[in-house]
Amino acid sequence: MSLYTLFFGFVVVMLEGRGNMYPAHWKKTIRTQAKFLTLLNGRGALYTFLGTLLMAQWPDLGSFLLGVYMVRARVTRQAICSGTLRVL
Repeated sequence: MSLYTLFFGFVVVMLEGRGNMYPAHWKKTIRTQAKFLTLLNGRGALYTFLGTLLMAQWPDLGSFLLGVYMVRARVTRQAICSGTLRVL
């Protein structure tokens, strides 16, 4: 399970991060092959999935709290963006 967490964490860093930490064609490949990650709900689903993976490692308190943070970040982001769309 740690390999999945590591892989999807790396995907989140590539999607959210800026800079030259990785080759540009990797980000382009993710954006073309996994188009749903460019949408709000798709990225939110990734955050929820990653958060539940982290929370499943319960005896490790740090991973559990990070998982709670990831799920909460998804809920907060969804609430902010849906509220913004209603205003527009």
